[in-house]
Amino acid sequence: LSGGERNRVLLAEIDPALPSVGRSIDGSWSELGFAMPMGPAAVESAQRFGQAAIFVVSPEGRQVLVLVGASPEELQRAAAAS
Repeated sequence: LSGGERNRVLLAEIDPALPSVGRSIDGSWSELGFAMPMGPAAVESAQRFGQAAIFVVSPEGRQVLVLVGASPEELQRAAAAS
């Protein structure tokens, strides 16, 4: 499935889901995504749709990165890019 098709299938499974956009601080990168309640269903969906990680945002605005399916190669690329 293409990225757009995967997003449509994922959006149909998430209830409630809020479209969101993730961006780098400097604005050089952005990606469409979805906000949803965190829990086992979120982790399962992320794994089934090949996501490497989930950002969890607390009510206080703190962000936590939860790795759910990153391969060692993906982790190395992400570390090199940061």
